[in-house]
Amino acid sequence: MSDFEKLLAFDKLSIDLNEEAKKELANFLNIDLESFQKRIEGKHKEYEFILAVYLTKKFKKIVAYDESISQISDENTVDYKVIDEKGKSYIIEVKHTSKNIFSLSEKQISEKIKFAKLENAELFFAISIRGFWMLFTANYLKKEKKISIEKDLKKSRLYEFLGITTYLFTAGIKIVTVYSKKDPINLGIENQQYGKLISFEFFYKNKKIFEVNPDNRDFFSLIFFLEGFFDKIKEVSQKVMSGEDKTYMIEYFDDFFTFVNEIELLLSPIKHRTYDDNKKYTVPIYFNKLIEGKESIDENVTLEKIRYAIAFLVKKNVLIYHTPNMKEIYQVSLI
Repeated sequence: MSDFEKLLAFDKLSIDLNEEAKKELANFLNIDLESFQKRIEGKHKEYEFILAVYLTKKFKKIVAYDESISQISDENTVDYKVIDEKGKSYIIEVKHTSKNIFSLSEKQISEKIKFAKLENAELFFAISIRGFWMLFTANYLKKEKKISIEKDLKKSRLYEFLGITTYLFTAGIKIVTVYSKKDPINLGIENQQYGKLISFEFFYKNKKIFEVNPDNRDFFSLIFFLEGFFDKIKEVSQKVMSGEDKTYMIEYFDDFFTFVNEIELLLSPIKHRTYDDNKKYTVPIYFNKLIEGKESIDENVTLEKIRYAIAFLVKKNVLIYHTPNMKEIYQVSLI
């Protein structure tokens, strides 16, 4: 078994384990856990990107290449090929760095270009820098050599390629949620610390836009469609008040803008789902469950559902802007 195959095997065996059990397994298999975690992060980013690509519903076919066979034959392959509705093929090589700058040697780029030509496909590099996604042609990468968010963001082809945008939510949004560990009548969503969700209210400029509770579930799906935005609010300001049997959580956004792109909105709901006695999903765990046939990808949030939620808020006079290219900014309006 090659080092690469050993890496993938350990990832599959350990992905569902807690940290203590993972350490024990690593010791048993004589694997350096710290080194493994650094190496496997890139593979997990591949899962993240290809899930986002699938959920945009822009491509009719996604083909993955078997890297383990490539390791044996010493062939230089790529990560994915995607085919759009018109039948045009694109090769995608996914890369990740936790540093501020990404670079790839000209030799490595040339090898990928050679493979793409054999497949009669255009080559793109999907690059994650500290978790922030960008997309570039091979020629751009050869020319620039080093990629950074500050220098290259406006040259990224990601939004054009996936047909996505970034939303800019304006100040004045407030979320009020109520949790209980005792109330048997609830919405079925659980916070491990505070109990089951029994009420969800969305306010804008002190006006209630919608409410979800056990007696009124009409807008229940909006909670999931906008999960990525709610996660961003939690990072900004959160106030928790606990009573005898209920916990009130108030999250509000007073800054001028908060940015949320559609990749975040597509993937965030996965991280809020649970499995096997209330364990929290991560994208890698969820991806492996999909491969094993234990999950259905069609149950996920899609761009269509996200845009329905945005349109609903705009119709209720919530001021939202968007940028389809990280250059120009437009107000979201109903057509």
